Amino acid sequence: HEGIIGGALFRHFPVCIDNDRGILTLRKAESYRPPEGAKSVPLVFEHGRAFVDAKVRIGSSEPVPARLIVDLGASHPVSLNESKERGIRVPGHSIETGIGRGVSGEIMGRVGRIRSLEIGGWTLSEVIATFPDKEFHSPRGMDSRDGNLGNGALGRFNVTLDYQGKRMILEPARGFSEPFEWDMSGIQAEPSAQGAIRVRRVLADSPAAKADIREGDRIVKIGGEEVNGATFSSLKERLKKHGETIVVELERDDKPIVASLKLQRLV
Repeated sequence: HEGIIGGALFRHFPVCIDNDRGILTLRKAESYRPPEGAKSVPLVFEHGRAFVDAKVRIGSSEPVPARLIVDLGASHPVSLNESKERGIRVPGHSIETGIGRGVSGEIMGRVGRIRSLEIGGWTLSEVIATFPDKEFHSPRGMDSRDGNLGNGALGRFNVTLDYQGKRMILEPARGFSEPFEWDMSGIQAEPSAQGAIRVRRVLADSPAAKADIREGDRIVKIGGEEVNGATFSSLKERLKKHGETIVVELERDDKPIVASLKLQRLV
């Protein structure tokens, strides 16, 4: 990638992100009008960062308020900081694993499902949520309040960020009602310094563990398609189809390995 579009640009225009068509449009503030049927969510600015107030429901508990950073660069739907005082807790059935990578290295935590996430009157159900360990609640010393709202949730909408108007406009996109899924293989991998996609971790009792895939293996192909830095993100989506069998080709010590995985829902 050639660079990053940041908040300095967003502050001058309503920025419309059309996830249905994959188009980003800058509007003139004086002429912008929200589309019919869209809903407006107030943006709260603290230390130069935009937050929204949402509600999360975990298990059988009543929904509780959560103030979340708007983070379009995060691939997860929502990351929540566990807090007994705030009523935010890790769901009973969750997985301990690596949940991301920050400037200081890998972020550890748990992954589980929450019953619902409500933003501006729109409700998303059975949402995959990550819960970072306590030492990762305030990355680089910045207060992240109750967590952050990522593109895994915001990508279900056509989104307009109107910083001048201190609001975020949400209109459901075509994928609004699609189920939330997490990896069903048990493989966690990332590009190495040399560009190869290496297995970083294999979850216990997962399809990958049963197929004897190991840490350090290089992933060559998924479902017959070659894996590299450009294709890895899209091919990972093929590992989210419960009940399907997929062939993963790897290398270990320069020797080819073929593993057949029957995918199963882990979260």
